[in-house]
Amino acid sequence: MAASDDQGPSLFCTSARQRTTPITRLSHPGVRDLAWALSSPTLFQPGHTPLQLMPAAAELDAWLWRLQQHPAPLEQALSQQRSHRLGVYFETLIDFFLRDFHRLQECHYGLPVRAQGHTYGEYDFLLRGYGQAALLHLELSLKFYLGIDDRHGRRHWLGLNRNDVLQQKYNKLVHQQLNLSQLPAARQQLRAMGSQVGRKIGLIKGRLFYPLREFAPEPGNKPRLRAPNGINRHHLRGWWQPISGWRALIDDKERTCLVPLQRRQWMALLHADEAQRLSQQSDHITFENQLETAEQPLMCARLQQGKTGWRERDRGVLVPDPWLDSVFEAFDQA
Repeated sequence: MAASDDQGPSLFCTSARQRTTPITRLSHPGVRDLAWALSSPTLFQPGHTPLQLMPAAAELDAWLWRLQQHPAPLEQALSQQRSHRLGVYFETLIDFFLRDFHRLQECHYGLPVRAQGHTYGEYDFLLRGYGQAALLHLELSLKFYLGIDDRHGRRHWLGLNRNDVLQQKYNKLVHQQLNLSQLPAARQQLRAMGSQVGRKIGLIKGRLFYPLREFAPEPGNKPRLRAPNGINRHHLRGWWQPISGWRALIDDKERTCLVPLQRRQWMALLHADEAQRLSQQSDHITFENQLETAEQPLMCARLQQGKTGWRERDRGVLVPDPWLDSVFEAFDQA
């Protein structure tokens, strides 16, 4: 994978030093996820960002606080999303931002390329600002990958659905999705629209999960994360651990507990009220029963109790041992 172009603020990323609104202070779940979608660092970003679309930190903060006070427009947009898949939720948040914050001259979301009854692909977004001649083609992905080593020490980056492979996703983004406008059917469609595509940008956002021993090494050892080539060095991190070793993650002395996360909780850090509620619902027996029957990796937050209550310390993925064994078998057969 090529080196990421993301070396600082990107299309939807203003640095923490620039921003005055911590995401965890936003209590409305949709607004908090929107803030995360805009402010979290990318994993990869092929293509360069037009300056016209980079949000000023002060403006973005003020807009988010207005939404916090009056979230009805965002809630209305989310109620009309095309499906309940997490990736579509992510895209709907970005679509709302582009239309409400930027108020572009053109904003096409999910525009398909069809010819003679065949669908060749679909643009995530085609955008045109006022006064711009060409359309900007934007492709988005929300991804969560586990770094798993095979028996020879080679690291593979797999999604919670093990058929989702980081290298394959990156190749598809760069060599297929971002080149959609070059197909003859797409060129014909663009001519009919009286437009052409200029700049092309791909954004992969999400989090990478490292083996627990690497993410949180023994005392006295520094973390040395084996990251993929070309990854943004500011990317979000987490841990993964086989379910059989889940007790290594909790410590009564440190007052920590593990809580499972629903898909809509995979993006932004938990708000303090949400962490408090989940901690009160936490039950070791119920949690152990859930782990015993789990067939797919389970994303969790590790909470820690402090003077002001519970907060999210970090998050990770508990992996069923049979699921992990099947991954190793696939590695051996490759």
